[in-house]
Amino acid sequence: MVKRIVITMAAVLVSIVASAQDRADSTVTLFDDLKVPLVEKKYVANTNFQDNWFVTLYGGVTSNFGSDDSHAGYFRLMGPAAAIAVGKEITPISTVRFQINYVRNTGVTDDQFGQVLDDAGNILNDYSWMNHNRFKWNSYGLDIEYLLNFTNLILGFRENRKFYFQGVIGIGGSVSSGYTTGKFAEAQGMDNSHKAQLDNKDKYDTRQHSLINIRAGLAGTFMIARNWNLHLEAIGSVLDNSYDSNPTTSNTWDGHVDYLLGVSYRFNNKGGVAPGFYYPRHDMTEYIKKVNDINDIRDRTKRRRQEL
Repeated sequence: MVKRIVITMAAVLVSIVASAQDRADSTVTLFDDLKVPLVEKKYVANTNFQDNWFVTLYGGVTSNFGSDDSHAGYFRLMGPAAAIAVGKEITPISTVRFQINYVRNTGVTDDQFGQVLDDAGNILNDYSWMNHNRFKWNSYGLDIEYLLNFTNLILGFRENRKFYFQGVIGIGGSVSSGYTTGKFAEAQGMDNSHKAQLDNKDKYDTRQHSLINIRAGLAGTFMIARNWNLHLEAIGSVLDNSYDSNPTTSNTWDGHVDYLLGVSYRFNNKGGVAPGFYYPRHDMTEYIKKVNDINDIRDRTKRRRQEL
């Protein structure tokens, strides 16, 4: 009699669960041929490889630092800058991106230009006006950068946060060319050939330079739509002293600070869902409760059999 009651209770339980499953859209798990509905909820998790990719376009200005820059002033050393970046948000606090950038650099000549005298000591030409003059050159860079989301790290992750603050560190390569310092050498009649530059390091090396640069800075991001963000960034690049074509000065490093305004588009995640870190999971509470009920019935049945 008791055995029949236990079997009947198990059958009723199975029918209840099966009925609930018919009304649920969530995934089911089989437990000894028993279908148990799992209630879907959202939680924060690492993304799939296809998720949270973005592309960003930047425009702004750059300001150089390097040899004799104090003779020109900060704002007079500015030039245009542009960049394009492709990256992925790996976690709510970690982002990696690849960036191609262009900057129009501004440098300052040193005080090597002077007067040209003849054998009698008479002044033939006076080139002192060329000391501490500004000159230009182009540089192109390719960098890989890591962005740490300070806001999510300190305040915790929140979906669709309207603003967050990030730190940026990176490393890459820079190719520079098109130095206009050659006109100063030509005006003074300098031999600016490769051989002369090797023999006399005080002459400007206007050949193409390929250097490694280290980058660091800060970035602020505003969410303006589901897939669109607005970025404000200030990032400095540090390079070798030869970046401005004059490696003979006492400063160890040259470089530039980029002030950029950017707009990014974030592609939808796998399955067409909005970009982010909330993903469905299954709440095991109901599942565990049903399993415990079944195990309890089995235990009571076993004890009753032993009593009988």
